Amino acid sequence: METGSVVRGVCWAGSHAVGWNSATIRPILFRSLDEEHPAFGVNPFPNPLACYIGAWDWVNISAMRRSKKAVGRLRVNLESSDAKLNAAMAKSGANYMNSQLIKMEALPQRLC
Repeated sequence: METGSVVRGVCWAGSHAVGWNSATIRPILFRSLDEEHPAFGVNPFPNPLACYIGAWDWVNISAMRRSKKAVGRLRVNLESSDAKLNAAMAKSGANYMNSQLIKMEALPQRLC
């Protein structure tokens, strides 16, 4: 069974188990670290998958809006840092992620 269908089923079953008819569900799936057998580098396959699911019931949010007890809004004005620094960091991060994706495609096909 694919991971996506398992996560979809867990989200569906969980929202109906608590009686929610309308909810926002945000699953986050990522590779975590196996502390007994850590695998570092661009090959993420030895690391286990971790999944966290956040859910919000829309009925409670709608009721809060109607009763004017909504959460206050906070506007933050952030100053941007040096544009040259951000571009260099983004490029190095993208290069690492690209090499990781290439490795993930090549391993199942036994190309490396």
